Amino acid sequence: MIRFKILPKDEFDLISKEIFNILENNMLNIAPKGKSFDEDFSEWNLAVSEGIQKPARNIILIYVDNKLVGFFQYYTNNDGLFMMEEIQLMPKYQGKEYNIFRLLYGFLFSILPTNLLTVQAYADKRNQKSQDILSHLGLHIIGENKSGDSFHYQGDYSNLLKWYYNK
Repeated sequence: MIRFKILPKDEFDLISKEIFNILENNMLNIAPKGKSFDEDFSEWNLAVSEGIQKPARNIILIYVDNKLVGFFQYYTNNDGLFMMEEIQLMPKYQGKEYNIFRLLYGFLFSILPTNLLTVQAYADKRNQKSQDILSHLGLHIIGENKSGDSFHYQGDYSNLLKWYYNK
């Protein structure tokens, strides 16, 4: 059984290492940074623990049969922006067998504000799979991040809805 849970902000510290472990394992294959696990975790934990306290920023935990298999981090703002910051799934749960990606968006559309107009995301330049997914969702490259290692994508939120409802 697949289920989604909004991470209560005061529980972030309790689960942060488990969340980061999923991210780290995925990124070791795509874009290793050459730092130790503890160094990467400290840097990530500091940034995310500060950001997650903002009301518009959330993490959705993804469970299969009560096992944490992934997470989705995002925020929205009053200007109608839906920023997809991070989606990470254990490799076993990626793909059409579990269909988690589509189910996640069904869950999101039931909880996101109704004023959204634009969707944005970043994809590491070495992560072709993420780039292909963002393009499939109707987003296109509008630039790069400050360090130049990721593409910045943007699209109309309505295109994301069309993708979902045109199953």
